[in-house]
Order: sequence, then C-alpha cells, then structure tokens
Amino acid sequence: MAAGAALAASWGGALHPLGDSLAVIRVPLAVVFALAVIWAAWPRRVRWPLAGLALWAIGAIALPRMIPLGTVSDHDLSLYQQNLLYNRRDDAAWLDSVARHDPDVITLQEVSGRNLALLDSLAAAYPTQVACPFRAVGGVAVLSRLPAVPGTAICAGGDGLAAVQVETAFGPVWLVSLHLHWPWPYGQPEQVARLLPVLQGLEGHVILAGDFNAVAWSHTLRRIEAASGTTRIGPWAPTFHTPPYGIPLEIDHVLTGPAHAQEVVVLPKHGSDHNGVLALLTRPRGE
Repeated sequence: MAAGAALAASWGGALHPLGDSLAVIRVPLAVVFALAVIWAAWPRRVRWPLAGLALWAIGAIALPRMIPLGTVSDHDLSLYQQNLLYNRRDDAAWLDSVARHDPDVITLQEVSGRNLALLDSLAAAYPTQVACPFRAVGGVAVLSRLPAVPGTAICAGGDGLAAVQVETAFGPVWLVSLHLHWPWPYGQPEQVARLLPVLQGLEGHVILAGDFNAVAWSHTLRRIEAASGTTRIGPWAPTFHTPPYGIPLEIDHVLTGPAHAQEVVVLPKHGSDHNGVLALLTRPRGE
C-alpha cells in the first residue's frame, strides 16, 4: 500500500513538489508495487488489475526510450550540453569531443573556478560567452560562435540561468543554460518560481538546455516548457548515475520552440559525472 501510494503521488507534482521528487524513482516504485501486489494475499480480481496499472506505469516510461528518432542529414544549428563537474580531472578528452563535434552552441553547468580555464581555451572559436555565478559547485554559461544581439545577455541573480540572444541564418534565437537544484525539499520549486518570469520574457525562438535535476515526465519540466514556449526533444535516455549504486536518471535535457526537426545523441561523460548531450536542429522548411 505504501509503494502504491508513493507511485500514485509521483504524478502529483502539480499539487505538491514532493510529487516531482517521487517521479525521479517512478520506475523502481512501479516495480516494487507490481511485485508486492502479485505476491500479496489478496483476491486475484484485486491483485492483477493493480499489477497491470504498475506495468503500465513502467511501459509509459520505457516505450519512449525504444522509439528511435529520425536522423537529420543536414542541420541549421548544433548544440553541445554538458554539466562539467566542478572538480573534473580530464579536460583534454572533453575539449577533443567539442572539437570533433564542432557545435555552434555550448551550454555548460558547474563552471567552477578551475573550469573557467575551459572557457578561456574556447574563446577564439566561441567569442560569444555569457558566464553567470550560481552555487559553490560553479556557475552556468552559454558559448556560441554566432554573434550576440547587443544588450541581450542575462544572468538570473544566482538562480542558475544564463542567456543571450544570437543572430542565426533564420533570425534571432535565445540560447539558455539552466541548472536547477534537486527536487523538493532542496529548493527546486522556489527556484523555478523565480525563473518563470525570466523565461516568459524571452520573445521569439528559444533553445534551452541544462542540468534540470528533474526527469522528463516531471511537473517542473512542464512548467519550464510552458513558460519558455518550448518542448523537450530527444529520447528519454539516462544522463546521470547516482552514487554509489549507479541508478540511471534522465535529468539533462534540451528544449526548443517553436518546433525543430532534430537528432539528439547522448555523449560520453568525458571527465564529468553527467553525460554530454548533442542536439542537431533544423528549422522547419518554409519558415
């Protein structure tokens, strides 16, 4: 009964932020609930429908992972997203990955004092740089080879957001790097509430990427999508493995809006505790 109550509550993020905390472990909760119900000394007419509901919850998360995205043979803009890890020890592998994929935009989190050297080493190739302080683990940053629209850089006062509008071949686009706290009770709901007005003020095309510390099916993601006019893209693929047991979590995301055709690939960690994410974006033709 406790597992069932926790599983049901994982859909309740709109009612209380505890729902988003439980959404992080929705699959383990569903597995525990299904097994407990099957083995319970309840009548079959009660056990099997409840077990079926638990299996449906597992399938609702597993199926999007199995649906391949169509590949993009050509693209208008590419983005490399990475939480660097504040005390990383392998800069060479990451810089080599950036050079190999040659993205137009890079969004970063945990840009600590030692990681600022990485921004310096990329300054020639990525002259548009906005870096903003955040927590003790480091700030957030947006880097781009595209020219910035003058006066558009935004640092959201210690709330983990850096943004700048750049000029592209298909018009101006807002680029946003975001780093959220862990879900309730660690301050994520209050942080998101402060950021929503900032996101609502971004007019036009928006590309937003970062370490959300929230899963793809969370209420937090839906709030950010609604405020920024974006939609999450890419598969539901693990990008972080919790120590010490390595539980896989999908918490690094790329959001775009209005709609883009896209290919999204999860990259190796290259010295971080988060995987990188590469997004290739193509504007719908005719726009």
